[in-house]
Amino acid sequence: MSRLAKDYIKYLFGAKKSVRLRRAMYKWRCFYKRLTSKKEVQKDWLERAIINTPTWWDSPTKYRRILRNAASRSFQEEKFHNLPHESLLSQN
Repeated sequence: MSRLAKDYIKYLFGAKKSVRLRRAMYKWRCFYKRLTSKKEVQKDWLERAIINTPTWWDSPTKYRRILRNAASRSFQEEKFHNLPHESLLSQN
């Protein structure tokens, strides 16, 4: 660290940059660019996140299960209504 400070002081007074100073300046430049650069933000980022995130209370599998259960219940009810009623059986 002291050698880098020594190189920097020499550079301030007109000497050439040393390899050590060039590397340190390059690293600081990259660090500064990363800090100050603005990332592009999509305007519809929230809508995309909502649409693409499955939730436990509202998922496609939930609706598939509901439809299957409703279809099987209606099938069972139709089957039950087509059977002869008890009143008809007791008359025999």
